Amino acid sequence: MSSMATTILAAASGSETRVASPANFLVKINSFSLLEKHGIQRLETREFKAGNYMWRLVIYPNGHGTGKDDKAADYVSVYLAITNTSALPSNWEVNATFSICLFNHVSSNYIYSLGRARRFHALKQAWGFKKFISRKALADPSKGCMFEDKCVFGAEVFVNENKAVIECMSVKSVDKEPYKREFKITNFSRLKAKWPVSNEFTVGGYKWRLMYIQMETGEGLEAAYLSIYVVLFLIIVPLLKKGLHLSFQVMLFLIIVPLLKE
Repeated sequence: MSSMATTILAAASGSETRVASPANFLVKINSFSLLEKHGIQRLETREFKAGNYMWRLVIYPNGHGTGKDDKAADYVSVYLAITNTSALPSNWEVNATFSICLFNHVSSNYIYSLGRARRFHALKQAWGFKKFISRKALADPSKGCMFEDKCVFGAEVFVNENKAVIECMSVKSVDKEPYKREFKITNFSRLKAKWPVSNEFTVGGYKWRLMYIQMETGEGLEAAYLSIYVVLFLIIVPLLKKGLHLSFQVMLFLIIVPLLKE
């Protein structure tokens, strides 16, 4: 990191000097002093594309959010703003790491703020530096940031693609009295079908059935276990995507008929 870069930029994140120009955007401002003369407090650059999103720089020649304590009016404020948000989906958010730079006419290098990782969303569409560079340092010819009343700002933006799997779960309140369903299997010992099912019934807006399955555990050991399943009868694509959680109990009633001896 250059000591000159540290003394020129006031950005709190620090700065560094590079020979390479920024990857995404450069803007040259002629007659910078006339901005204050004509009362231009906010300057928006043209849009540029980075990471499949549209951006622009917003420059405040006389500082942004000026207050009595922070002396922001003594600095130039520079922000990176995401644009064309109306084309983005609802609840959009973009995570990006960005740097804002200033060209040094004396050394022919670029002075970059150190990269900042920020989340852009509907309630926060711009991030940057309230005190990017002091107006005194910018106007000082020995610093090299202004030459013949011209200065050059730039930006690099690297979008961090969010590939995380997002799951949404919701819980519905259940009735005080749970739904009860009887599944009566007659002539159980003579049952031939291995997967008999009950009639269809509706609970919670979905259609269900009870299913009995015989489990085979090996040769000559058929129906060693009795399995009862609650089956969602009609499965639709949206339901598969969001999932469905069910709480249920299965009760088994045995009817014992005694054998009477004559």
